[in-house]
Amino acid sequence: KQQFYHQLLQQQQQQPVATAAVETTTTTDNKDKTSFNFKTGDFTPGQSTWKSHRTLSVKTLAETEMARCDVHTVKSEDGQSVFDDWMFLEERNAINVLIQFPGGKFLVIKQEKYAIHGQTLSPVGGMIDPGESPFDAARREAIEETGLSSYKTREILKSSHSGFNTPVTYTGDGMPDGRVTKEEIDWLFLGKYRTAANRGGGFTYCYLLKNAVDIVPGGGTKDFKPEGDAESQLFVRLDRTQMLLALANGDFKEIKWTATVAMALLHDHSLLPPMGNTQIR
Repeated sequence: KQQFYHQLLQQQQQQPVATAAVETTTTTDNKDKTSFNFKTGDFTPGQSTWKSHRTLSVKTLAETEMARCDVHTVKSEDGQSVFDDWMFLEERNAINVLIQFPGGKFLVIKQEKYAIHGQTLSPVGGMIDPGESPFDAARREAIEETGLSSYKTREILKSSHSGFNTPVTYTGDGMPDGRVTKEEIDWLFLGKYRTAANRGGGFTYCYLLKNAVDIVPGGGTKDFKPEGDAESQLFVRLDRTQMLLALANGDFKEIKWTATVAMALLHDHSLLPPMGNTQIR
């Protein structure tokens, strides 16, 4: 991906093909609070399954590079019962980015998705690569999907042979830190959230990109050709009122998108105070 950054998204290697499904069974030390391998982002059989002090055993039914399906044996919270059919679907951690232009309008994507009826609106979204910081994933996905980022990111890509490579740091819960770098004043980190509290689904890091500028010619317009999974998409620019109406109408048909958009709009309307320590020094 360093070559990809240096050439400003003119070339990019194809994503690797998903690996075949495997089956394995593991047990956990009840003293461990969690042993999911967040630091690599890899789904290594028997080594990267989410576990807590209530987990008695885990059987992996299937996995790919992007997700794994397990059946957990779990103690109840009071310790009086055992559930041996606790389905758990873990996904690689992901990012969502809502993009806003200097004039105040937002860029959203109209598209179709495999598990959604009809068309939907969405912000930018994608999975975090192994060894990649959440913020770098947010910048990468914004560029791949829209050709847009911040003015500072454009400066970095023009002056650097290696692109951006923010070191991965970790918060107190052992998770990758999603905060933005100090010089990126147009990026705002909106928080990290579990997708499904009892069933996994990975964690999503949410961002707002303000004052977006094109990184490649045609960025954010119909002339831009996105990189990635060959899904057709249409860029739509909406003002604040239109965004609120789209949100209220349920036009963002995935809960992660809805949450990201709602938090970004609350911030844009000065109804959401800045999160503490949103930047990495």
